[in-house]
Amino acid sequence: MSSLNQPSAERATQHEKTLEEPATSYTSSTTSITYGTTTNLESNIPVQDASSDDDIKPEADVDELPPDGGWNAWLQALMAHLVIINTWGTINSFGIFQTFYRGYLSRAASDISWIGSMQVFFLFVVGVFTGRLTDAGYFRVVFAVGSALVVIGSLTASFATEYWQLFLSQGVCVGLGMGGLFCPVMAVLSTYFKQRRNLAIGIAISGSATGGMVYPIMARQLLPKLGFGWTMRTMALVQFVTLLVANIFMRARLRPRRAGPLIEISAFKERPYLLFTIGMFFNFWGVYFAFY
Repeated sequence: MSSLNQPSAERATQHEKTLEEPATSYTSSTTSITYGTTTNLESNIPVQDASSDDDIKPEADVDELPPDGGWNAWLQALMAHLVIINTWGTINSFGIFQTFYRGYLSRAASDISWIGSMQVFFLFVVGVFTGRLTDAGYFRVVFAVGSALVVIGSLTASFATEYWQLFLSQGVCVGLGMGGLFCPVMAVLSTYFKQRRNLAIGIAISGSATGGMVYPIMARQLLPKLGFGWTMRTMALVQFVTLLVANIFMRARLRPRRAGPLIEISAFKERPYLLFTIGMFFNFWGVYFAFY
């Protein structure tokens, strides 16, 4: 009986294992299916990683696309023309003062030339700092201060009777004001154009010819009739009106760039730019002999 019962017991045990195996297999396959389904579903869900953020153009980049035309852009070119009238146009007009001051001040031509030379010097040197301030978002402040210095310098020069007074007012004060106008205005104007940038800058720079004609004609006509004081005050009034209009309508377009060095030293690692800078440095050594 024990031998007969033993196979029966073994068969019962095997039968129980057989019943358990499908359940185990089913559970395992279910787990596999569950994991597989989860994996497939997750793979079908678009996941935005950090690297994909670079493919999406931020709003600032969209704003940086220049309009390259339109009423507002060409208005900026016209306003820049008015500004250049009162910077390079004034510098181009200094020849008539050079002749007048020799008799008015009884000074040598080499002494008088320092007045006009200081205007050019400060126009470029101050531009190193005002250009960076413009990038940082202070264009309105820099532009307003520069305009005020130009007008104040010309106005105070009208009361000058000594050489040092003209040197400080017409040379230093006006020169500092020009440094707050020229570089920032040209930088802002360039952001409005791409394909037509050369034309826009040409319109602006032609203000040097406009000022070079208007101010000498004014001085030549007014000096004999009104005298030096009122001639300078009349020119200061013209500067005030034109620069006021430019302050009202000229606007920086790009968002401020607070971070960054004062001077991009890395730019000089580019050979074309470095050679261009060196060439322009020596070029300007000889340009202004004709002026002074």
